[in-house]
Amino acid sequence: MAEEEAKAREEEKKRAEQAAKEAAMTDEEKKERDQKAAAEKKKAEGNEFYKKKQYEQALTLYKEAIELNPTEINYYNNVAAVNFQQEDFNGCIEWCDKAIQKSKEGHYDYKKLAKSMARKANALAKLDKLDESLALFKDALLEDNDYSIKDQMKKVEQVRREKERLAYLSPEKGEEHRVKGNEFFQEGKFREAIAEYDEGLKRDPENVKIYSNRCFAYIKVLDLANALKDAEKCLEMDPKMVKAWIRKGNVHHLMKEYHKAISAYDSGLKLEPDNADLKQGKMKTMMAIQTGATDGKTDEERMRHAMADPEIQGLMRDPRVIQVLKELQENPRAAQDSLRDPFLAEAINKLVAAGVLKMG
Repeated sequence: MAEEEAKAREEEKKRAEQAAKEAAMTDEEKKERDQKAAAEKKKAEGNEFYKKKQYEQALTLYKEAIELNPTEINYYNNVAAVNFQQEDFNGCIEWCDKAIQKSKEGHYDYKKLAKSMARKANALAKLDKLDESLALFKDALLEDNDYSIKDQMKKVEQVRREKERLAYLSPEKGEEHRVKGNEFFQEGKFREAIAEYDEGLKRDPENVKIYSNRCFAYIKVLDLANALKDAEKCLEMDPKMVKAWIRKGNVHHLMKEYHKAISAYDSGLKLEPDNADLKQGKMKTMMAIQTGATDGKTDEERMRHAMADPEIQGLMRDPRVIQVLKELQENPRAAQDSLRDPFLAEAINKLVAAGVLKMG
């Protein structure tokens, strides 16, 4: 009961203070207060229309709010937001400038000012004035280091980078760099060749020959991860590119991923059955597999590569493969019958090629 009485006394005190404040206000102050309240109501009504994308109605209400309270920067920002949605970017900039000017006249609010500057920056970006836009974003962040402004700026930076990339494209220049890279390659200057191929791909990212040449240069410097990426990029662009199958096979061989090397060479041989490089690469790999299967030694690097391979992992978990592996240990005759199954025969060959299984 005492707590309720205390609460009632507190509320009565607040009402008395409010009444005293009201009585002390001049007519002009009361008018200003009422106009601000009316302006807020107009803004709220405008927001509802804005959410419904009824922009003309929203625009009318926002401008009425400005007439009632011309010192509130948010209303100018709201008009600018409508202009932006209507793709009237020059109009958006004009209203943002009004908001910025109001801030300079003494109605300073760093968050509202930053918002005006960021919106103007976005409008400038839409008008393809990207440098001006980014400069203004930086100024806005000095006012308010807000994450949303940073995010907007990053998007404009991405647009500018893409524009610069497209402007840099030139198949003719790309070919010049490819030729220069080939010259370095012939001189044994593989790093210099790679640099030229890099530049060539910036100029012409659709040139499959440059990817192929760079792949070969990467192989020469034993940068096998990047070599493999380039070989696979070539095949993504042209699955019938035999040279790419050769290089993919060679990379897998050097990585001691012999099962993958065999697969790559076989894919190339389907396209060119008499290709000498493919035949030689496959034979070399099969000899390496045979040596590894019978020398009694464990190649740790090869084993790591194999056990990290999802395909090998899948085979090792397959119940059919598990059963035939068990038969190979306990009942070789039964295992021979099982290996007549094409899937199981291929699976065992892959495990041998990968180095996780040795056959006597």
